[in-house]
Amino acid sequence: MPIAQLAESETPDDSSKSKTFVFKDEGHTLGNALKCVISSYPEVQFCGYTVPHPAEAKMHFRIQMHKGRAVDALKRVSKI
Repeated sequence: MPIAQLAESETPDDSSKSKTFVFKDEGHTLGNALKCVISSYPEVQFCGYTVPHPAEAKMHFRIQMHKGRAVDALKRVSKI
């Protein structure tokens, strides 16, 4: 399943340089893999993830950009 279908944005505006995406039924395995790849992009200022509680089946993934849109960084990693 494409990453764009797995994640939903907490904010509806896609023009934001910083955004938190919520992945349902995902955890540390996907979070760490995404963080390692996306943090290597030069336009990314910060990216990280958290699993709010082990009983919740979701992961929050945050991206902040120097330039460009956060959603574009997430879409870029889905092409690998």
